Amino acid sequence: MVANIAALKCIDARARELERKNQLLRAKYANDAKYARLHKRLLENGEPTPNERKLFEALCSLKQELDAKISENSQLLTNPAYTEKMVTRLIIEQLQNKHSLPLTPDGCRFINHLVMKEYLDERNGQQPA
Repeated sequence: MVANIAALKCIDARARELERKNQLLRAKYANDAKYARLHKRLLENGEPTPNERKLFEALCSLKQELDAKISENSQLLTNPAYTEKMVTRLIIEQLQNKHSLPLTPDGCRFINHLVMKEYLDERNGQQPA
């Protein structure tokens, strides 16, 4: 029983630390959980860079541009095919051209898939898995 309690306390401490780190990351993106999740997934894959600072700067400018486009036309997300092409252009423009991050076609598709999933899930009111 004593060993189990000690193990549970250790698990609880790790969970609290992970939650603290997640909250700090979310705060960096103005409490936008979509981009905190996107940041974490991209770092896990090393796409397009393992450098956390560069990734943060690139995602911030992508967020700013994409949020502005969606604010201008709230119906964008009702046409996923068009939005996906627009997001691809923004990813290339922001990550590769503006922030000089190396993008492969597969990497661009992967990022696009993650971004589209986050925005569509948010629009449809779905909670992340």
